[in-house]
Amino acid sequence: MKSKFSSKPYKKIVLSVFIIFLISSNIGWIKNRDNFNLRKEPFSYPFMWQYDKDAGTFIRMGAFFPEFYKEFENYPFLLLRPAYPTTARLIGEIVSFIIKPLYVLNAVEKVGIGFIILKIMVYIIGSIALFKISIRYINYDASLLATLLLLFHPYSVTSIATFHTYELQFFIPVIVIYFYLKISNHTNIYHFILFSLLCGVLSLAKQNYAIIMAIFLFLLIIHRDYYKVTIFSGVIVFPTIVWLFYLSLYDIRFIGFGNHFNKYGHELFLTSNILHSFQKFYNHIFSFFIKVVGFFSIFFIPFIASVAKNFYMSSINFRNFLFIFICSVWFQSFIFTPLQLKGRHVADLSVVVFPIACLYISQYLDSRYDQKIKIKIYYGIIIIWGLLTLINLVTFPWISPFKQ
Repeated sequence: MKSKFSSKPYKKIVLSVFIIFLISSNIGWIKNRDNFNLRKEPFSYPFMWQYDKDAGTFIRMGAFFPEFYKEFENYPFLLLRPAYPTTARLIGEIVSFIIKPLYVLNAVEKVGIGFIILKIMVYIIGSIALFKISIRYINYDASLLATLLLLFHPYSVTSIATFHTYELQFFIPVIVIYFYLKISNHTNIYHFILFSLLCGVLSLAKQNYAIIMAIFLFLLIIHRDYYKVTIFSGVIVFPTIVWLFYLSLYDIRFIGFGNHFNKYGHELFLTSNILHSFQKFYNHIFSFFIKVVGFFSIFFIPFIASVAKNFYMSSINFRNFLFIFICSVWFQSFIFTPLQLKGRHVADLSVVVFPIACLYISQYLDSRYDQKIKIKIYYGIIIIWGLLTLINLVTFPWISPFKQ
């Protein structure tokens, strides 16, 4: 049942996306990072200035496609991320064609404008998808609260105006789960093939394999649908095969992930003695738990309370998928960053943590307050969360962006 808080949810989601974009695109006024190279592109005014060291790389991946990819033969993760910058370039070309009589955009400006439009689109689509996933299982108020909490998370706010793929860490699981739920009851196998193809294309935007692994294991172990497992396994790699073939036409080689694994510490696991390896394995599990708690902050508490309260009342399929998904996210973080685990590596779990946490918050408020008080509390939670995010982003002492 909708309340005044959850009325017109899509308008509130879209408005929130533009609010966080306004904050993030002007972040130069409140944040400075002396240890990073500031990129004042594509605008000389403090708008969309980039404080991420890889931002310039992603701009050039789209602006100078495909020649620029020759620099990434030893960096497989960048070599296998063509979808975002090339889509940004395509959008930029369309914009350039429309405004050509007024202004001629160069290649960098095309990709910069394309990235802005693309990111806003991804945020709106991903947020609405999260809301629709949530209302299948929890009430409207909790669903909208969960969506807005994710949008106003510090990681989300900084990502929306950064020329990178950071937001796909939490939006790829959202999009994959949304479409899986849409086709899960369909008998038409062509829908499942299209879903598998979508997963393959998304993997070329960011190597976020946890949700794909979870879907695979869920079909294999829980449903034992070997026919779909075979289709999923075959179709999902097709976009990558096509992309690697395209690179080969330009004599660009993909040499595998060996250099990445050595860089991030896999050698230590392989060459150390068994006890030392076990210690590092245990430390990674502990570190993973700490990162989860840190990323979701105070909302990790209602998440645990909600799991304890509602776990056995939920469907067996939901319980199984939740367990498989959490294990998949941990396994992904262990494989790719065994010794350099960061908070963003657990952001995949946003699709389950925020809705489950907000379910408990809603249940708690329902048992104690009337509708008017609950609405005020919901808005209060969002406002306080947003203010805490702003405080998190501000850098002291303040430096004018023109002096950075």
